[in-house]
Amino acid sequence: MTFLKQYYRCSTLSIQMNPFSNDGTDAMCSEPSIMSNNIRLRYSTRDFLTKPVPDEDLEGVLHAGIRAPSSKNRQPWNIHVLKGDGVRKLTDGMASRIQEKMDWDIDDDQAKDFKMALRTMEIIRDVPVLLIIGYVDRIPYHNAAPTETGVTDRKLMDLVSIGACIENMILEATERGLGSLWVGDYLYAYDIASEAIDSDEEIVSMVALGYAAEERRPQSGRFSDRIHML
Repeated sequence: MTFLKQYYRCSTLSIQMNPFSNDGTDAMCSEPSIMSNNIRLRYSTRDFLTKPVPDEDLEGVLHAGIRAPSSKNRQPWNIHVLKGDGVRKLTDGMASRIQEKMDWDIDDDQAKDFKMALRTMEIIRDVPVLLIIGYVDRIPYHNAAPTETGVTDRKLMDLVSIGACIENMILEATERGLGSLWVGDYLYAYDIASEAIDSDEEIVSMVALGYAAEERRPQSGRFSDRIHML
């Protein structure tokens, strides 16, 4: 695709291309002025203060999550809230499990992943609040046919709905001056995470909440080739 065509594709969305790209294939779109500041300023916090999160702010974040849109209004989420010692106990347990797996016969790529997961446990160990988001198959309806992805259409839509719930909470946290980190490295110690919620529901994600130790600019690596005008 030529630079001119990519420019047109972005400009139709009130976005302009970065003129300093070489050939347009990796050109970045500048942000539209009408974008919400919560979206513009949000970033993944990886250095938290231990300062407690006020109950009012935590409640606001949680209610933002449960107001998210969901397929068939199924609201397929459970949000489990951990604080203080509960967070440290869980992250220490997950870190120990990950460390055990590093002693297995693993390749270099797996070792790298485990090291990154351990780093994540260090980052979130002392966060004031850790949310564990579980999937609950609520109010089943008739169209639960398997899709080409290997999951039922119902579950696929439910997982998308949970993503909306998480995004709502993260943006509300930004609105309230809180930092957040969407965590997936619990998957390397899933059994420990599952024990923490004492439920057989499927854990979909974790979200760390707290005050950022240092503000930083959000990453600007958002590329135009993710948008396709049909």
